[in-house]
Amino acid sequence: MARDIASQAERGWGLYLAKRQLITRVDEDTYRVPASSGGQRSYTVRYGGDALEDCECVDFGVHKLACKHIVAVALIYACRRVHSRCEVCGALSRDKALVGIRGDHRLGGPRYCLPHQSVMRQGQ
Repeated sequence: MARDIASQAERGWGLYLAKRQLITRVDEDTYRVPASSGGQRSYTVRYGGDALEDCECVDFGVHKLACKHIVAVALIYACRRVHSRCEVCGALSRDKALVGIRGDHRLGGPRYCLPHQSVMRQGQ
């Protein structure tokens, strides 16, 4: 079982790194997470609040262990606990994934939502 949990954590980390900008918050405790395989498929994940974590994917339905989608949301959730704002539009990190500019490794440096991050990168 420990190996299964470690594998899911690793797969969740990979999903988070590859698609964190596409993970969207639907409401207070609900997120839409894209499938790692691509295409238009996505999964609803409930995370946070008083309810237990839940995902509609087959893996979670069968094993009842945290799947890669729940792990990816947990990473988003953890990163959003420290709220920051997009430097351009003011969107909060709890509502949108914010990123820095590639190569800027300053702690607490400027953060941008995805559309503004690509505009800022072009301006460099």
